[in-house]
Amino acid sequence: MIVETNLTSRQLQAFNLLRDNKSTELFFGGGAGGGKSYLGCFWLVYSCLNYPSSRWLLGRARLKTLKESTLLTLFQVLRTFKLQKDKDWKFNMIEGTVYFSNESSIYLKDLSLYPSDPEFDSLGSTEYTGAFIDEVSEITEKAKNIVMSRIRYKLDEFKLVPKLFLASNPAKNFAYREFWKPFIENRLPEHRKFIPALVGDNPFISAFYAENLKKMDNNSMQRLLYGNWDYDDDPSRLFDYESVVNMFELPQTQKDREMYLSADIARFGADKSVVMVWEGTRIIKVYAREKQGTDITEDANASFAKLHAVP
Repeated sequence: MIVETNLTSRQLQAFNLLRDNKSTELFFGGGAGGGKSYLGCFWLVYSCLNYPSSRWLLGRARLKTLKESTLLTLFQVLRTFKLQKDKDWKFNMIEGTVYFSNESSIYLKDLSLYPSDPEFDSLGSTEYTGAFIDEVSEITEKAKNIVMSRIRYKLDEFKLVPKLFLASNPAKNFAYREFWKPFIENRLPEHRKFIPALVGDNPFISAFYAENLKKMDNNSMQRLLYGNWDYDDDPSRLFDYESVVNMFELPQTQKDREMYLSADIARFGADKSVVMVWEGTRIIKVYAREKQGTDITEDANASFAKLHAVP
């Protein structure tokens, strides 16, 4: 089927991979505003129309969020295809399923890992022809693998390979390890593909969207505007990315010295907090403190580092 649409060059590149018979997993995205959800929904609708009686999965971590966001994009795509509601397609809100007149269907699925359902039995035994998971930064690797294992419905009949389409902004989960890192190191296995897409790749998005991204905090801007996978805005992180990068920046007057600070921290027990200042492999100063809170210890260590020009 041919439909008039304005896919970006990045989207078209990914769409062609979604229709090949070589790759089985495609990751698209890396920044906000690149058209991830639109492309995923476009591929699902296109596939439903081209493969009668096929079944497709549309998943996200939370079904409520999926219905409030990605589903609205799906409805937009249905209008793009000029399909009429209740004639060419209908949506069963209770079942969470979109049915097409040619008996194809799209099932909306909650992919969050619940303690009561560690094996994702809630997905049932339904087999699918293909799947699109939106915002994979929110799901676990196990959820992704289980969905992949369910993609086997009528593949031989349609002469298709199992195809899982993943979309997300940068995340430090399996997507980083399995897609981004191998991609930048040029070692992606043949069955996996990665297509980066940023807001700058999407000429159809409002110019105000990019301007709003520039007003965000630096970590969020790096991730969402520039697609920097090594930035992390998780508030529970141990170190922020900027500090990790800057720790190797020596003061200009100290670049001929290798200064370090190591610490063994204690609180109110019998042990002491011991801080050592190193010049190369030589210890030049030792500080010992006892029975003090970690807030005081943190401030003291910062002052020691500043005193000895430790980066």
